[in-house]
Amino acid sequence: MKNSMGRWISIIHRLSHSYMSTAISPEEIGCGEFGALFCLNSMDRDLPSQEELREKLEMDKGALARTLAGMEDKGLITRERDRSDRRILRLGLTSKGKALVEKKISAMDRWNEAISEGIDEGDLETTARTMERMAKNAVAFRERGWKKKTEGEISE
Repeated sequence: MKNSMGRWISIIHRLSHSYMSTAISPEEIGCGEFGALFCLNSMDRDLPSQEELREKLEMDKGALARTLAGMEDKGLITRERDRSDRRILRLGLTSKGKALVEKKISAMDRWNEAISEGIDEGDLETTARTMERMAKNAVAFRERGWKKKTEGEISE
């Protein structure tokens, strides 16, 4: 298919990673760590749990644990046991992590401005809503075991 959305999404995704690796050196933070750092910064509560972050990122437990260990080694986050339930790991950003988030936000703003050039604001909003819905559909598809909806099943 010539106008496959997957192709365009893939191109934007690859180029955004390429841009980010020039804006922020890979020694500071790796590609996989970007999402976790940014998401942790945006979570509504102080010291969210590792499980809460995993759910928000839709990430495998083991992969997230490895990512967080690397971020902790770099001094970007802290991980500490919850006082009332020692099974729970609480996560926090260090001052170094917070500074890197600000640097990343600035780089993301430049990226978004560049890729949005010449596109009407209404079109951008429609595209964002559509992409959000597609992401939710992808998660639901995975949760159904990669099976199509059955007839009569109701969407949100």
